Amino acid sequence: MITMGQAWKNYWKQYVGFKGQATRAEYWWMQLISGLITIVIFILLLATGASIIIGLFGGDKPHVGSIVPFIIVAVLAGLWGLANVLPTFALIARRWQDAGFKIWHWLVLGVLVPIILSAISNVLTTNGNHGGLSSFVTFLTVIVGIFSFVVSVLPTKVNNN
Repeated sequence: MITMGQAWKNYWKQYVGFKGQATRAEYWWMQLISGLITIVIFILLLATGASIIIGLFGGDKPHVGSIVPFIIVAVLAGLWGLANVLPTFALIARRWQDAGFKIWHWLVLGVLVPIILSAISNVLTTNGNHGGLSSFVTFLTVIVGIFSFVVSVLPTKVNNN
């Protein structure tokens, strides 16, 4: 069984490693770590943003002492998000391979289909007259998400990838 610390190390060691496998434990430990870090960043953004808003409602003009911490936390949040794009994609691709799927399955179902469905949904909601098709596209997006979740909990399957 992989530990939380080992999952963290593997995540960064295999930053762009799309080949190979990632166990369920490795995948879910990183989901937990990433989720906790994201929650902390979100709380910091709320706290620093709230101090600016409270100051504004109190009649004060925003001053550097309240804006700078918010900007610093926002920049750190952006950097955290950017730094995690590739390793998260790589981890998901390895997890799918560990569950017995080929990498192109993940590229189509896990990347291309959600992007296409999102684009269709945006076009439909922008135009306004979609006759319920936007709801159907949202439904398909949820189905793809459920399928991705199911794949993430499947046991390891020995294969040649």
